[in-house]
Amino acid sequence: MLGPDSISFIVDHPLQLERLIADDDASASADPVSIYVKVNTGYARAGVTPESDELATLLEAIAHCQRPSIKLLGFYSHLGTSYGVSTPDEALDALHTEIELAAQAADRTAGTRLADARLTISVGATPTAAAAQNLVSGAAHRVKDLIRRVQQRYDVELHAGVYPLLDLQQLATNARPQRSGSGAGGASMTSTDIGIRVLAEVLSVYKEREKPEALIGGGTLVFSKDTCKSYEGYGIVTPCPWSGGRGDVSTYDEESRTGWIVGRIAQEHGILVWEGERAGMRELRIGERVLVWPNHACITGANFGWYLVVDSDGEGGSTKVVDVWPRARGW
Repeated sequence: MLGPDSISFIVDHPLQLERLIADDDASASADPVSIYVKVNTGYARAGVTPESDELATLLEAIAHCQRPSIKLLGFYSHLGTSYGVSTPDEALDALHTEIELAAQAADRTAGTRLADARLTISVGATPTAAAAQNLVSGAAHRVKDLIRRVQQRYDVELHAGVYPLLDLQQLATNARPQRSGSGAGGASMTSTDIGIRVLAEVLSVYKEREKPEALIGGGTLVFSKDTCKSYEGYGIVTPCPWSGGRGDVSTYDEESRTGWIVGRIAQEHGILVWEGERAGMRELRIGERVLVWPNHACITGANFGWYLVVDSDGEGGSTKVVDVWPRARGW
């Protein structure tokens, strides 16, 4: 993690701290190095649990670190299990869990020199970040009360995840309601909010198969093998202004289960499958282009070197590229 005035690292083991100290000794830079302690709030991909002996050992190592350039900034959580929620209230419950457990981990600094500074509680997977917009609802009082209590001791920060782009996985969580004023209240979230689509060319068509299918130039290397709980596929075909003058490719309708989806994938290629009655099928032509919403924007975006930005409300609509954003590569 990079900041304007410092470099920040996430740690969950004392040996990682030793590596930072060794790197600090070898560096000619005087930039401060801030540390976030990674807290396992239920996802169990990385991090230490708030009540663990491992956390106590790590905090002791940080407290006794003699490097003034290395300091504890706060506690960091990513509750990936929140991707499994199905309602705004469940997303708010997940946000409550993240803040509560991260704060419990921060409380373990009590009585040490680490408590002298005001620490930051940094939480958020995309569903919990989206749920924060539902805090205007009366049903969210439990989360708001927790935030007020935690803010007496710590700063509370929400990191966004894939929130700026959205994707089909996140839409399926219903972390914000599909209609404004429904569910837990607050702003709505629909497929029109998805900010990433993949442009792919139709390479062949297969109308004679059990279900009509088409081959496109985009497979596992583009869409990954991440699935979505709301439908059986790896991407959804949407209307495309670059389809050779044929912009009538309708979006897959989840309620009627009708439309083109990426039904199967190989390494470089995907198989579009028509779901629904043949009589209602919009035929695809070899050489035309389709736009596809991915299940997981993080993995899809990582396979490209840049984003082509369009402004659908501006002059030229969604056919005019107004900017090109190079993507930061590497992990």
